[in-house]
Amino acid sequence: MKFTLKNATLVSMMAIAASVSFTACDDDDDDNNNSTWTAQDLAISAAGILDNYVDNVVVDTYKDLKNDSKSLLDAVEALANEQNATNMANVDKYWKAARQDWEYSEAFLFGAATDYSIDPHIDTWPFNQTNFDNLMSKYNPSENESDAEVIDESVANTQSLTGFHALEYVIYANGETKDPSSLSANELYFCKAVAADLYLNAIKLYGLWAGESALSEDEAAVAEEAEVEFTYNYGDEFKNAGNSGSRWKTPTLALVQIIDGCNDIIGEVRDAKIGSAHSGDDVNYIESPFSHNSITDFYDNIISCAHALYGTNEITNVTSVDNLTASAKSLMTYAALTHSDKTGVVATKLANALVKIAAMKRPFVTYYADESAKDAMDALEELEDALDDLKSALEE
Repeated sequence: MKFTLKNATLVSMMAIAASVSFTACDDDDDDNNNSTWTAQDLAISAAGILDNYVDNVVVDTYKDLKNDSKSLLDAVEALANEQNATNMANVDKYWKAARQDWEYSEAFLFGAATDYSIDPHIDTWPFNQTNFDNLMSKYNPSENESDAEVIDESVANTQSLTGFHALEYVIYANGETKDPSSLSANELYFCKAVAADLYLNAIKLYGLWAGESALSEDEAAVAEEAEVEFTYNYGDEFKNAGNSGSRWKTPTLALVQIIDGCNDIIGEVRDAKIGSAHSGDDVNYIESPFSHNSITDFYDNIISCAHALYGTNEITNVTSVDNLTASAKSLMTYAALTHSDKTGVVATKLANALVKIAAMKRPFVTYYADESAKDAMDALEELEDALDDLKSALEE
């Protein structure tokens, strides 16, 4: 895989690095009023890397998740009103769209997704089929208001009875959408409650990173009805790394956080999402088994890393990575100035990991023991090692 940079971009970044190195020697000219910043901290800040990461990767991804989750809710409500093939196809379309948005976000689960427990709430698996069956046998939410409140409460306050995999269990079987006429009124009520909760949590993620003012009037009303308060802005905090009020004490530590976020999901895909079943430790611990979306999930998780590292969401597959000119305001562009050997290895290992995941035998729920799964795990380990080397170099 090529790691390409336009000559003009490279010259510009080198000029920034040179100028801030000089600035770092003169505390009187420190625009950040922080004399402890290194030349690297100043270069990261001056290049706008953190701003670009927040605005064009994190916030942009959560915006897509919010919008596609609303489309999914609308599609589920339409299906509940009229159980036909067209409406079911729309549910399928928008479940997969929102699912991809979410998988694209997993390289930055730090912040709101973790602090507010949104990740475990909307993406816990395996789905608790036994508890779901018990709910459906005991309650009649489509006709009984008090029963509906029980379902709403269960969806809002549990982890294994809500989110993407709750919808997946009801909508899909053996990799295909179910016959819409086979779904009961109570199952469809459950789906509406889950889709509404998913949309609410997407609004939370977007508002907590972009700020409450970024919400539309309708979105703000949904949040207000659920008594959601946006008293924190993760986007501003990350952009202002090294300044008062930010948990990231320097811009360098924020830059390293981008790598840590990538390695967190790389390790999870390798060890849990693929490894738990492949090793035989837990053959039931398989993500998206009903839709047969597992390998797509794995692939999109690593695309999430590409977005984070290259500072752009204009990446959908290994080909688009391979032909990419990185954003001028990205970690990879900055790191290539002084550590091009290490960014080159990261680029190569990233492409290889995507190739190996795409080559896994499908569906994973059937072929989790296949050797192709081990090949993907090995490639992910090599990618993690390459990122660790780059991280160490940036921390020196």
